[in-house]
Formats: sequence, structure tokens, C-alpha cells
Amino acid sequence: MPPRVAVVFEFPTVSGGEGAGLEILRRLDRSRFDLVALAPEEGPLAHALAGLAVPIRPLRLKQETGNPLPPLAIDAVAEAASEVRADLLHANSLATARYVGPVGERLGRPTLAHVRDIQRLSAARARDVGRNRRLIVVSRAVERFLVEQGIAADRIDLVPDGIDVERAAGGAPGRLRRELGASPGERLVGAVGQISLRKAPDVLVEAAALVLASRPATRFVVVGSRFSTKPESEAYEAGLHRRVAELGLGDRFRFLGQRSDVPDVVADLDVFVHPANQEPQSIAVLEAMAAGRPIVATAVGGTPELVEDGESGLLVPPRDPPALAAAILRMLEDPTLAARLAAAGRARAAGAFRPVDTAARVTAIYERLLASG
Repeated sequence: MPPRVAVVFEFPTVSGGEGAGLEILRRLDRSRFDLVALAPEEGPLAHALAGLAVPIRPLRLKQETGNPLPPLAIDAVAEAASEVRADLLHANSLATARYVGPVGERLGRPTLAHVRDIQRLSAARARDVGRNRRLIVVSRAVERFLVEQGIAADRIDLVPDGIDVERAAGGAPGRLRRELGASPGERLVGAVGQISLRKAPDVLVEAAALVLASRPATRFVVVGSRFSTKPESEAYEAGLHRRVAELGLGDRFRFLGQRSDVPDVVADLDVFVHPANQEPQSIAVLEAMAAGRPIVATAVGGTPELVEDGESGLLVPPRDPPALAAAILRMLEDPTLAARLAAAGRARAAGAFRPVDTAARVTAIYERLLASG
């Protein structure tokens, strides 16, 4: 019987971190590891895990309000890990890392935590995260942030997440244009990401008004929904719609919500924009690169590790609508430049961010941890 690896998930949804975790699980050798998920038992994540034949031991780490449950969460993870007789615990997020580290020490089991966030930690949280045997970071930006908060650099492994290039590039163009009623001469610009201050769709709204002033035959779309139920998050989303109305953008700027056909949407975009204020490693950007879309993104966090400014996309400062608008216009007005950057981005995504390589590196870390006991 191969050693049992229990992967701990926090949310029932499939967003960036959960999707990346699923890509790894999909490619792990099941003859070498017996996989089980400690995760919410209902929702898109549970459905995806069932499709991979990864059993779930139900685990709830959030209250009904969405707030975390520590220290009860540590007890809940310990109980679940003991029940499934895990030989190794793998936290799929920074939040679960603070529970899994202490549980590993309690049970005498090796632990590994994936960190896909750039987030300020309290001293107590940093200590708990640092109690994991190994930490995987998805970018140098995340590594620097952890080290600045006291996490030992020699416990950190850099393993960028990979993407399924064929799936990302397999979108069927035409659907979004028909849905929007866009004429052949209109250009489409879009972003994919949660409705949150971190992803900064408000900056794209302001930039859109500037672009439309000189290129009115342009349409903007944002794919994604608001996950947070905090009052400030609800107010932020309401403010976005209010600002679109104030600027008179009308149907030139559309929020499309959560979609299951993202590759099809991206296939119709003339420019893919990522206006984030903070970004550890954007799966959405990588997928748009793989789909051969010209990329305009902000030079924050791990994004410059994906997009090389002037080589595989254009980078601009964060929170700067005029700079964002200027880069979008540059792409729209120079099709030769856009095509060159898009081709380089597609080659980079396909060559440097392969999920099979990610899974191989995770496999090596698993085996070292299991061998160490």
C-alpha cells in the first residue's frame, strides 16, 4: 500500500489555488501515493475531486459567516488526519498551512504547505506556518514576503504552478462576440478574476473610460464574482457598478459573473488585462498567455516572473488608470506588436509552466518528507 497523502483544502469553490491544486493531483502517480482530500464535502471542488477519484473526508474550517474557526480548526484537522491515517499532510493554501503545521507536530507526521498568497501575517500565524516541514511558494515574490516575516529560507521550495495549455488554448472564438452583439469592427478587452480590491477591476473601469474616449468601438468585460461576504466587499462591488454608470460606459463595460466557458471568452479577447494591486502568481494570466492573447498587466508580486515587459506582454504600474489605458491602446493600435508579444507569451506559458513539471517537483518533495519520517 503506498503512503497516504492527505491534501487539506479550505474552500468548496474552484478558484486559482484550488484549481492549481487539482492540476497537481491530476498528475500525481497513484501507484506511489494514496491520495485523500480533507475538504468541504459539497460544491465545485468536491465535484472536481470526485472526477479525479480522490476520496473526501469532510472537513469544515469556516463558520457559517465565513470566519475561520481556530483553534477549533486545528483540532478538526488533527481528527480528520488521524481518521484517514495520513502519512503526510499537504496544506493547499496559506490559511490551511497555519493549521497543518501544528497538527503535524502533534501527530508526528511530516507536513508540507503550498503558499499562493502575499499576505501580512501576525507573529503567531507566522510561527504556525513556519512549523511545516517544507513550504512551497509559487513565485520569488511570495518567497521574499515569507522570509521578510521570519520564515526560514532553507525550508522553502520554489515550484511555480503549471497550467493545462491545451485546455486554456482550446476556446472556441465567436461565442462572446455573439453574446455581446459586437460588430466585426469592435475590439474586445477583458479581465478574469475575483471581484475584489486585490484584483482591482476598479482600475480597469477608470482605464476603460480613457480608452473609449479615443477608441469608442471597444468593449470591456470582466469575468468573475465576489466570493467575500464582508460588508466592505459588498460595498466595493456596488461601487464598481455605480462608477460604470457615472462614467456613462453603458453596455461598453460588462460584468459577466462566474463562467464555466472562460477559454471561450478569452479566445474572443483582443487584449487580456490583469490590473491587480497584488498578485502572487496569476493562473488567469498564464492561461491567457497560453491562449495566445496579448497581455497587459501590472508589475506587482509574481507577475513580472510570468510576463517579461516588452517581450511577452506589457507591464504597467499598479493603481494607474492612465498607464493601463495607454498600454491597452498601444496593443489595439499596433497589431504587429500585439501579435509578436502574444506569440512569445504563448511559447513561454507552454514551455516554462508545465503542470507535469510541477507535479514531478511536488513528487520529489513528498518522497523526501516521507523518507525523513
